[in-house]
Amino acid sequence: MGDEGGGRGCGPARELRRLKQQALEYYRENDVPRRLEELLNSTFYLQPADVYGHLANCFSKLAKPPTICKVVGKHVLDGLGLPTLQVEIFCTIQNFPKYICSVMMATHFEVYENSVPELAEATEAERLDAVSIAVRWVNENITQELQGLEPSNQAEVDQVLRTFFENKVQEDNEGKELEKSLENSAVHLSSSLMPPPPTTLPPPPPAKKKGQKQGRKSTIIEKPISPPEPVEPVLCGSMAIGAVSLAVAKTIAVLDSNPLYFHIASLKHHQEQPAKLTIPLLMVSLVSCGKSSPGKLNLMKEVICIPHPGLMAKQVPYVISGYFF
Repeated sequence: MGDEGGGRGCGPARELRRLKQQALEYYRENDVPRRLEELLNSTFYLQPADVYGHLANCFSKLAKPPTICKVVGKHVLDGLGLPTLQVEIFCTIQNFPKYICSVMMATHFEVYENSVPELAEATEAERLDAVSIAVRWVNENITQELQGLEPSNQAEVDQVLRTFFENKVQEDNEGKELEKSLENSAVHLSSSLMPPPPTTLPPPPPAKKKGQKQGRKSTIIEKPISPPEPVEPVLCGSMAIGAVSLAVAKTIAVLDSNPLYFHIASLKHHQEQPAKLTIPLLMVSLVSCGKSSPGKLNLMKEVICIPHPGLMAKQVPYVISGYFF
């Protein structure tokens, strides 16, 4: 009987020793005993009025950096009452999910005040479709790919978004090529069934009258205005990429209690930023006058110039002078 009672008593004791050994290994792996001893010793010498508040502040500095746990896309209305995209960022901070910030991204669609009703309805439908696709991308794909990443690592976040965008562009191009091939095959089939149209000769040029004098050639030589650049196609839903990237940048700025423009400047220049940043405002005055002017009135315009990425502000006046003159 005594042996049986001793055997029953050894079971809980052995389990307790095993748990103690596991706890000791766990705390040693995380360097808890050494850090706790240093913290308690420093707290004793400081003797703060709020002991637990001081300990909480010290432990918060030892916590893991925040990581993205969820990205949420929503339908919202902008200042004109039109649908647009809003992105919210949630981060895991000290083992708890926490809402950090939100960003609203404007669409690339222009708003015409006096447009035809049919055109306005078509533009509104395209805008709503683009916002819906962007919301679906954020809630289904982007939130999974960014989960666990640190918002402080903007380069890694942008690389993930860039890869996602390139895949979407490739899918869109493949879909367009498939549609184009189907249309070409349908047109080729219909043209093979229809008879060829009759050939017609072009009309003869009008006869030149005798005694007709040639007009005087104009001696005014003016530089023609360059035509507007063709509109680049925009991938439907691509606003989600810029909105999420901006939201992540704003997240780390909020966590570090820094202005957003200051954080973006630190991403561009990996050095200590000055306390005050000066942004140059480039304004160019364009005057049309002189012998080559097409009229008697002088035309004067003031244009604000925004440099392209990679150009310095000092290079913009030279680019403008070469473009207009």
